[in-house]
Parts: sequence; C-alpha cells; structure tokens
Amino acid sequence: MKRSSIAHVLLGAMLGCSGAPDAPQPIAIQSGVQSAGSESRVVTTGAGNHAPVSRDPSPETVRLVPGFTPDPTTVNGMSGGVVDAATFDRSCNGFISEAPDHFLAVDVEFAELAVLARSPGDITLVVQMPDETFRCNDDHEGTNPLVRGRFPGGTYRIWIGSYERGTIHPYALGFTELSTIAPSNLSSP
Repeated sequence: MKRSSIAHVLLGAMLGCSGAPDAPQPIAIQSGVQSAGSESRVVTTGAGNHAPVSRDPSPETVRLVPGFTPDPTTVNGMSGGVVDAATFDRSCNGFISEAPDHFLAVDVEFAELAVLARSPGDITLVVQMPDETFRCNDDHEGTNPLVRGRFPGGTYRIWIGSYERGTIHPYALGFTELSTIAPSNLSSP
C-alpha cells in the first residue's frame, strides 16, 4: 500500500470514515435504545439501584418491566437548562436542557406507572411519550412533580427542568408502580 493510501485510511478512521471533521457522531445502540455517542449508560433494576447522574451529554437509560424491584427505582441528577419547556408543549413549565436527562425503556406495557421527582428546589417534569406527545407536571406535591398513567411499550425521553431560568437543583428521579408513593417518599438527592 502506498504511503498516501495509508494516510487516507488513517485519516478516514480518525474522522469516522466520512472525510469531514464536522460529521455527526455515530449512534450507539444499547439494549435497543438509541443515544448519541458511546458513553450512554444503561441502568437495570436491582437491589440498591441508586445510580448518580451528572449533567453530561450522555443520558442514562432506565429499563423497566412490570413487577420491577426495587420499587421505587431511583436515579439522581441536576435540573435545568436554557430551553423553555413550553416550546415542546404549552402544558409544560420550566427550563430544560436540549437533550433529555434520561431515557426510559419499556418493553412490556405498564397499566399504571408513575414518574416522579424530588428536589430541594423548584423543579418540573417533562416526559415525551413514544408517540411524541408530552406529559408534563409542576408542583404535584409542593414543588415536586409527578406524572402517572398508562405507559405503553417504547422509549420515553425525560427532562427535569428548573422552574426558574438560570437555576439548577439536585434531584432524585423515581419510577414506581405503587399508588402510595409520592415524591416525598424518594430519598433526598
């Protein structure tokens, strides 16, 4: 192989074979859920599942099936962003990040599931359904949100917003099948 051919092969490999430095990053598929980059994490339910989450560009995927344990299953993160959630749906409040904070992968429909969050600050919840409609909540219990209902199989995008622009708050995001669980039942973030 000529020296120039080797250089082109190496350059192509470094640039993702596209030849353009601004080419989009490849999509990594983990357990059937797509997320940008290769850094995405999949959280499976099991005893003591309290995975810390940072405001990094790699959203976390939570995969649930009916009867999951522990119930509630929780993950932690930081709220907020610069996007007005009302631009997604008029019923949504707060300021969220451009990319979802979490993905929820549901293989088998939940007749009833609650997605809820607890924070010392005023936070909001935005859930994009697999059919691209939105369920949003603000102040279900104090300043903590909760969305409850039927969750068909599919992938859900979840954002935790801050009610006030320019603020961030730690949060615990929970998933439960139990009707008695409220945001105040989640561990403090």
